[in-house]
Amino acid sequence: MQHKLKTENRKLITGLFFGSFNPIHLGHLVIANYMATFTELSEVWFVVSPHNPLKQKSGLADMYDRLEMARLATENAPH
Repeated sequence: MQHKLKTENRKLITGLFFGSFNPIHLGHLVIANYMATFTELSEVWFVVSPHNPLKQKSGLADMYDRLEMARLATENAPH
């Protein structure tokens, strides 16, 4: 017997993808798309970290610029 999930009964499962995204690139988008496609995640949110304590801060683009780049890179994403 096959069961179809009704949209109104489906749980929304959100994945969080943390990173400096300095800059965001195709590899980041491929990973997020893979996770949304091949796991039970309904969506993936990119969380732009202000600074990775394990990396040098020099050369890091402004956090708001990285946030805007992430927004632009994901605005047409299906997940």
